[in-house]
Amino acid sequence: MKIQNRILRKTTDNKYAYENLHGTIEQGKQTYITIHEASLKLGTTPADRTIDYYEKQLLNPVKDGHEKLGYHFMVSDNEVVQFISTKFRTAHAGCFDGNSSIAIQRVVNCNVDFAKAIYNQAKLAATLMVKFGMPLNHIVPRSYWETTRSDSPTRLNALPPTEANIKEHPDKVCHIPGNMTWLEFLDNVQFCYNVDDIFDINEIL
Repeated sequence: MKIQNRILRKTTDNKYAYENLHGTIEQGKQTYITIHEASLKLGTTPADRTIDYYEKQLLNPVKDGHEKLGYHFMVSDNEVVQFISTKFRTAHAGCFDGNSSIAIQRVVNCNVDFAKAIYNQAKLAATLMVKFGMPLNHIVPRSYWETTRSDSPTRLNALPPTEANIKEHPDKVCHIPGNMTWLEFLDNVQFCYNVDDIFDINEIL
């Protein structure tokens, strides 16, 4: 699988099509990788919530999406797409301040193989670790920056569907097959890094 270059280009009036770029990040100063998932709560979003759907939100951030949307990469079970160059600071996790991280958003919808999508996200995170020389503990959830969202990304911070959890914390249980905890996700990243199961770093812009 190759990383698709769908970088949002400058328009004819020399403005970026995506308006939420917020200055540049000095080369080599990309210090964190932030993990996101594009969905609400613990279910699966409708089938039309595809990478193309979220690309449209980036291109029309006020009309079709939140003005603070912004992610460098998006992954599904069979696609990895880059929308914004890693040299740009962008609005993700609801903030710019201090956020020199690279954002990886993961699609969640009823037609996506959840386990494969998570693995692709982990594999891309390992790829970025190699390219930018980042340690594993600099891979963080969205809630690292936006502390009011302590459960984000929701599924990786959910409880497994054990009988006790379903009874005691029904609103915090994820029933999607292939779900994993945040620590299990990091284990996948470390595995990809250790066995060199990464994407081509030369495809990252």
